Amino acid sequence: MAIRLKKRIEEAKKALRGNSGAGLLVVVITALVVLLLGSALLYASYNVYVLRLTQRKSETNFTSADAGMEEIRAGLQGVSSDAIGAGYDNVIANYTEGATEETFREGYFKCLFNWEDENNVKLFTGSSPTSISSYNVEVLKGFLEPVPGTAEYTLTAGGSDSSTGAVLQDTSTGTLTLKDLRLTYIKNGYETTISTDLYLAVPPVPIYSAINTSDVADYVIIADKGIQVGGNKSGNLVVDGDTYAGDLKIGDRSTVTVKQGRSLVVGRTYEMDTDGQTILKNTDGTDKMTPGNVSIEGTLKYDKGKSADKYKSQLTLEDNARLWAHEINVDGSSLNMTGGDNAAIYVADDLNIGRYSDVTLKGTYFGFGNGSSVFDEPIGTNISALSSAILFRTKGDIASSLDMSGLTSLTLAGTAYVMPTDAGSEVRMGSSITTRAEQLAYLVPESMLGGRSNPEIQTSTGGSITADEAAAETSALKTAVLANSKKALWSGTNMTMTSYGIDSDEDIAVLSYPISSSQRVYYTFMNFPTRDLANKYFTDFFSKNSATVSSYISQYASLKTLPSGASASMAGTGLSKEGDTYKVTTSTGDNADTNSTRYQKIYQTLSRTMTTNNTQKTTPFNFYINRAALDEMLDGSDKVTTGEWKHKGVDEAGHETERYYTASAVQTQNGTGAKWREITYKDNTDNTNDSFVIARGNYEVDVRPDKQKLVICDGNVIIKNNSLSIGMIICSRKVYVMNNLTLEKFTGTADIPSIMDQLNNYSHGIWRGSHQSQTEDNGTWSVDEIVGFRNWKKNAE
Repeated sequence: MAIRLKKRIEEAKKALRGNSGAGLLVVVITALVVLLLGSALLYASYNVYVLRLTQRKSETNFTSADAGMEEIRAGLQGVSSDAIGAGYDNVIANYTEGATEETFREGYFKCLFNWEDENNVKLFTGSSPTSISSYNVEVLKGFLEPVPGTAEYTLTAGGSDSSTGAVLQDTSTGTLTLKDLRLTYIKNGYETTISTDLYLAVPPVPIYSAINTSDVADYVIIADKGIQVGGNKSGNLVVDGDTYAGDLKIGDRSTVTVKQGRSLVVGRTYEMDTDGQTILKNTDGTDKMTPGNVSIEGTLKYDKGKSADKYKSQLTLEDNARLWAHEINVDGSSLNMTGGDNAAIYVADDLNIGRYSDVTLKGTYFGFGNGSSVFDEPIGTNISALSSAILFRTKGDIASSLDMSGLTSLTLAGTAYVMPTDAGSEVRMGSSITTRAEQLAYLVPESMLGGRSNPEIQTSTGGSITADEAAAETSALKTAVLANSKKALWSGTNMTMTSYGIDSDEDIAVLSYPISSSQRVYYTFMNFPTRDLANKYFTDFFSKNSATVSSYISQYASLKTLPSGASASMAGTGLSKEGDTYKVTTSTGDNADTNSTRYQKIYQTLSRTMTTNNTQKTTPFNFYINRAALDEMLDGSDKVTTGEWKHKGVDEAGHETERYYTASAVQTQNGTGAKWREITYKDNTDNTNDSFVIARGNYEVDVRPDKQKLVICDGNVIIKNNSLSIGMIICSRKVYVMNNLTLEKFTGTADIPSIMDQLNNYSHGIWRGSHQSQTEDNGTWSVDEIVGFRNWKKNAE
């Protein structure tokens, strides 16, 4: 082996010394070329490696920046979750007064507007929840998770101030957009920037509002313009179902009884023209509305001392019954709550107690008028038209009584006002429970008038008193008062009129009216600038003049006051009685305003359409009834099928039912102008003939005890016969009850929804209402839909 190797070395030496050296050179050059190519390939491979490494780090940076944006999105989803919870809370808080999707949005945006991080720093700023204008970048940075090592996040917003970003809010669509948020991720010298808009959207949440009294199927009367019981003869109405009326008048020797658990809503709804679309206008251009008053009127043509009971009318509320009204007037009659702790009255204005009247209050009385209004237009021209008080309006010795000994809760959010006929202005009194005698307390004492009298009579020597003469007299009276405003009002005290805020023309009211063609009487009152000052004044006045005032009150008012333990909240002073002596209770101030606005909203919506989520200007009749379809039934007889048809269904017990319907031809009632059609049906459950009537004009109802009846009338409905009936009357004008009538709501297989289904099959949509408040929606949504990205950009300016 060694010999062979040695031989090969010798041969190589000879080759180097000989011509064969050129081959070696080729070998060396070839090796060099291979070496260079290898180095080039190695360098290229290295560059590819570096490029791939850079790309991988860049992608890692981008992924980290992307993850950072997702962390911010997740944080905003948490904020939105809080806002959604607040939206639902707002719906619950306002459920009975008319919660809608808008109610949900109000709660949602209010929460966003007030949302703070754990350091109590607000995320959003703006002038209000509906005007959010910017977002705080530092709060968003708090949603980012810490990054390891030397990596870091930088978060800014586009614009001149990188710490604050612009917000675009669209309350109509329920969106909030955070504009141009920029996130930069930096690690090991590598940097990636993402800019995007983030939007928050209110989820599509269907809201089903409570109808405060009940489902429409529980009503027995819906009368846009009102109900009149009695009149030229006595009438007695018993309603064992809920009732709506634009006004309620109970004539002499007549009665209305609201049965256990039922509600009577006497509301202020719009008065429509005969087309059912045009709202009638008052002379001042405001919308005309029904009074919304309860008037209980007796016959007063008898002498004091004779029995007046047989002339009286009465409204009775049984256990758990509810009455809603704008104002209640009792004159020569009775208002009686027999329902114990569970009955309730809600009234926007005053309870006025007139002559020979007896009022017994039990359970809850809530006067929610506080001088403000949630109505679109003012109620009347004076704020006193919505200020709840209890007033004895009797004169002299014509005694009336108020028994409050059965009340468990009394709230009067308003005070009384002095309003002589045609006074033209208002004078606030300091009392929530008051009598006419108290009005004298607010007259400026004659000692403060510099020799003038109060009241004062002006006599003209040249005929009628002119407007200029009346204005001059008013000005002279005010000047006289102001000149003496710092004199002591009563002996032994240093209290002056200025002590109670009477120090300018505005604090003095001169009310006047003519008593003959040439004479005018002037009353000069103190008109206190605040309710509290009026309260304080009357309390002080009574303490100085208690014997005189008590003596005068007792001549015409009998009062049984609240029992111990009853809850009382009054904006003004009130009367109480110990033995034969009247006392003045102090006011509870703004505590009486609790829930007043809420009850005003409930009453407003119940008054208009009997729903709590409808704001259109219409009436209950026009809300539920399609008048065009009604007219087609009565005028387009060739388009409406007559004859008999069959309907199969299932009753509440799960039994199959089968009904046979027969439609009459159009009929008329001579002398009434009424036009009507009757649909009679018989089913296999009770084999009775039931019916409903579509009518227009002054329709006289033939109420028969063997029929369950639904009457839909575009006009008045007159009931003259005596009967017990099960059904509903819905009309665009008034219901007149001229005899004895008891109405019970539909029950069992003859309930309102099933009847309306068949009525619509027959009449092409006459019933356009529903016993649900809104169209049902599945209401599904995901988190990804309510917080998302828009205008996403990477490494772009």
